[in-house]
Amino acid sequence: MTSDTLLTPQVLEDELPENHEKTGKEHSRPFFTQSLTLRTCQAQKLFERTFDKLNSQLYAATKVLRLQNRTREARENETAIENLFLAFGKELNDTMSQVRETLKDRLGQNVPALSYDHTQTIQAKASSSFSLRAINLFAILDELIATTELLEINNLISPEMSDKTAKSWCHAFRKFANQIREIRSRSFSKSSGETVEGSEPEAATTRRDDNDVSADLPPSSLPEPEPVIQTTNKEDKTAEVLP
Repeated sequence: MTSDTLLTPQVLEDELPENHEKTGKEHSRPFFTQSLTLRTCQAQKLFERTFDKLNSQLYAATKVLRLQNRTREARENETAIENLFLAFGKELNDTMSQVRETLKDRLGQNVPALSYDHTQTIQAKASSSFSLRAINLFAILDELIATTELLEINNLISPEMSDKTAKSWCHAFRKFANQIREIRSRSFSKSSGETVEGSEPEAATTRRDDNDVSADLPPSSLPEPEPVIQTTNKEDKTAEVLP
């Protein structure tokens, strides 16, 4: 693996009831408010469509089980979720490090700053330590997409490659969130008749852009890397960037 290649992610992708009867949705859920600033529209949309459900599912799959004295299941879920975070977080961080090296190699020490005209600062509510880690992953994803756009603007990768990179990583993030949803679903299946805060019908999946045809494609289905013209003073050198 060289600094001229971007890693491709390996996809591992309430209302209160009207009456006052006791239900699983009446858990008093704690939350910690974490400020998060997102610059790219891709990360903003993904956060808006994903985080609240992800936060509820993480809480249900761990804390709610412990409140129900299902400690063994909670431990199993926590181990499975921890493994998902470690695997996906490593891929995302490794790729971000690779992109930083590419920027440094191509643009030198004085990397120009990229500004956005509609940044969003969100006061995200995290109900578990896993949710705080998820917020951090959103921040890294946002930086990754912004950096690929910086490479594109400086003519180091094509617009097509920048777009495919962003879409493939957003797709991988959705797969990661769906795996957590599946862990929660196993603990609160429809057949058990149990209800829990944050649990929604399985049909209520995350919305996506109907025009985003690549959202249903694994990263391996993306086109082959294309050579990119090097714009620095170094001669006879091209950069090859993968989605």
